[in-house]
Amino acid sequence: MDTKELKTKMNEKLHQLKEKVKKVNINKDVFKNINKEWFIANRKVCMLAAFVLAALVMILVSFLVLDVPIVAVCAFVVLETLLCALLNNTPIWVHFAILVLQAAAGLFFNAIVFIILMLVVYIVALLLLYVWTKDVE
Repeated sequence: MDTKELKTKMNEKLHQLKEKVKKVNINKDVFKNINKEWFIANRKVCMLAAFVLAALVMILVSFLVLDVPIVAVCAFVVLETLLCALLNNTPIWVHFAILVLQAAAGLFFNAIVFIILMLVVYIVALLLLYVWTKDVE
């Protein structure tokens, strides 16, 4: 094979590749490839992973940015999760009252940002328990 034939074959392959790329619309294909049935079947695991990720982010932000001791941050995350789990079957207004009381405590103790982060943990835990206990078909 000489170089002329090699260049011709490479150009043909490149042209074929360019045509394939033109045919693929990335914006539509990405959403077509998402398997919604898989997410519905594994919603509990997905929500648990989202909760763990949110808790880790809140712990790291509280520790690194707000300079709150790591033991206190982790204790708050565990207490928020435990409180949410214990009040799982209560009416939604009870959870709202808890959120308001926690926000008031944060204002009183001048820890507004930290309490907001812990409120996010509480809300994500509440959503996790809602998804975990409801049967969606």
